[in-house]
Amino acid sequence: MEIRTYRTEDIEEIAALFYETVHSVNARDYAPEQLDAWAAGSIDTARWDSELRSRHALVATEEGQVVGFGGMDENGHLDRLYVHKEFQGRGVATAICDRLESGTRAERITVHASITARPFFEKRGYRTVREQRVERRGVFLTNYVMEKRQRPSREPSTTHKRPAMNLETERLTLRPWRDSDAEELYKYARDGRVGLAAGWPAHQSVEESREIIRTVFAQKGVFAVTLKGDGKAIGCVGLTTGARSNYPIGENEGELSYWIGVPFWGKGLITEAAREVIRYGFEELNLTALWCGHFDGNERSRRVQEKCGFRHQRTEKDRFCELINAVRTEHISRLTQAEWAEAKKR
Repeated sequence: MEIRTYRTEDIEEIAALFYETVHSVNARDYAPEQLDAWAAGSIDTARWDSELRSRHALVATEEGQVVGFGGMDENGHLDRLYVHKEFQGRGVATAICDRLESGTRAERITVHASITARPFFEKRGYRTVREQRVERRGVFLTNYVMEKRQRPSREPSTTHKRPAMNLETERLTLRPWRDSDAEELYKYARDGRVGLAAGWPAHQSVEESREIIRTVFAQKGVFAVTLKGDGKAIGCVGLTTGARSNYPIGENEGELSYWIGVPFWGKGLITEAAREVIRYGFEELNLTALWCGHFDGNERSRRVQEKCGFRHQRTEKDRFCELINAVRTEHISRLTQAEWAEAKKR
C-alpha cells in the first residue's frame, strides 16, 4: 500500500469510493434515507477538488487503485476519511491518520465522526466532546464531535504569532486577538444566531473559545473588533489569502470574513470594520481582489457586502459546511482593487 498526496486526477475514483463506502459500510448504523441524504450519488467534483487541494489531503493506493483518502486542515480538523468497502480492516485508515496526525503542528485535532467511525477514533485516543444531529437535504443524522490532544511540536511554530499592528476607524480599534479575550469571545460566540449564520457551531465553553483564539484567530490578518475606549472584543474581521481561503482564488487575492455579537447588530459597526480591512488588503497588502460569501437567508451579511461595494459573481448550491455538517446555498461576491479605487474617487 502507498500513501501519497492527493492529485486532481483522483477525484472521480474518490467520488465513487465515497458513495459506495457510505452505502455499504455505514448502512449498519444509518437508515436508507439517511444514507441517500449523506451520499446522493453525485458530488460537486470541482468543489471537492478545490477543498482537497487546499489542505493536507492524502490517498492510499493499492496497485494503482485508490482504496482510501482523508484530509486535515491547518487547524487540525480531520475530515473526509473514507476507506473502500473491500479494504476495511486492513490498516488503511490507520495509515492515513498516522500520516495526517504526524504532519500537523496543531496541538488539538478534531473530527466529526459517524456512529460507524466512532470506535475507530476512540481506539486512537480521541474523546467525544458531544453528540450532535446534523441536517443534510432535510434529513437528520447523528455524529460525534471528537478531539485528541497532541504534544506540542519541538519545531519552532508560527501558530501563536500575531500581527503586530492595529487598525483604527472612527469608532473602532481592530487589534490582534489575545488569550484574555476568551470570556468575551464566548459571551457572543455561544449565541447560535452568530455562528450558524456564518457556517460555524456555537462555542460550548470559554476553553473552546480560548482554543479558537490560539489557532484560528492567531492567523495573520485576523483582528478582534473592539470599541474605542473600551478594548473588549465584540466581533471578528479578517482576511485570508491564497490557498488559505475557502475559495479557489489566486495567491494575490483574499477572502473577507466577519461577524459581530448580537447586541451590536444594526449599528453599522461591522460594515465600518470591514471597510477598514478592505483598505488594508488593497493598500497595504496590495491584493488584486477580495472575495466574500453569505449563505441563503443571511440578509445582514448580504447588506454588509453591498455597502462595501462587492458584486455578486456566482451562487453555489448544496455547499457542504464541514464545521456544522450541513448543506447550504452560498452566494459569492467579489470586489477588485480597481473597483474599490474607483469608488473612492466618488
